[in-house]
Amino acid sequence: MANQHHLKLLKKSPRTWNIWRARHPEVQPNFSGADLQEANLSGAHLYGANLFRVNLSGAHLCGANLCGANLGGALVTDADLRQTNLCTVSFYGVNLQRANLSGADLYGASLWGADLRGALLKDPKPDQPRHRRHRLKGMR
Repeated sequence: MANQHHLKLLKKSPRTWNIWRARHPEVQPNFSGADLQEANLSGAHLYGANLFRVNLSGAHLCGANLCGANLGGALVTDADLRQTNLCTVSFYGVNLQRANLSGADLYGASLWGADLRGALLKDPKPDQPRHRRHRLKGMR
């Protein structure tokens, strides 16, 4: 179950959340089961967060940092994940239908069991080293 204090801060604004997160780096944020549908989370520092079964449908996560976050079973349809840091994230059971992942950093991410139908997966920034652009598990 989501921590209501964390949820209130995040819903206020990504800037408010990021300030709080910088002051409490030892805390693992818990948003499990939360409804963040169509939320503006652009630039939010959500690294290592528990986002298990979160509804992020239509959410705006441009430039957010979700590195190492637990997204198991999350609903992320139609979400904007452009330029998002998704390194080492496991997408098992995650519905990413029609999500925009253009330029996202998926280094070490596992896409096994993810639903990517209609998702936009354009090549990351061309200035990234080639070995960082193609280390995905579960993709052929």
